[in-house]
Amino acid sequence: MSLADALRRRRSIRGLVGPPLSREEIEGLVELALLAPAPHHTRPWRFVSISQGRRAALASAMGAAWEADMVADGLEESVRRRALERYLFGVLRPQLQALPYDERAAEWHASERARLERLGQTPPFVDGQIAAIVHANDLTLVTANVQDFAPFEGLRVEDWRQG
Repeated sequence: MSLADALRRRRSIRGLVGPPLSREEIEGLVELALLAPAPHHTRPWRFVSISQGRRAALASAMGAAWEADMVADGLEESVRRRALERYLFGVLRPQLQALPYDERAAEWHASERARLERLGQTPPFVDGQIAAIVHANDLTLVTANVQDFAPFEGLRVEDWRQG
């Protein structure tokens, strides 16, 4: 079966490996992809060429959009959860780098937890660990639970819902 025939039959091919495609090959694939219906028949197809470094961010955004589509389609929570778990462990997780809870993070965590306890604001332990890893690596924490991380001093936090 040719690639064009496979795409026309709407089969998903996951884990495709091989040499990078030429621009002409990519354009040919996009032309074939345009034959597929758009989600809910409400949005036009859009294609973007991305660098390897942006793949994890794109995979995460795609998962969120996919979950919203499943909710709109009325799928039960258990069905959505199983589908998202397969997506997270099969697609997204391999794209992510796990950062360690190392000595520097543990020291910041202990100091910050003690400070917050003195103020009567004892945070959940795991929130402190997350904050410590983010702080130790000089990163920004992107979350929908901004209020949970607001008490941590010196932690940059952004609400992912604010776009």
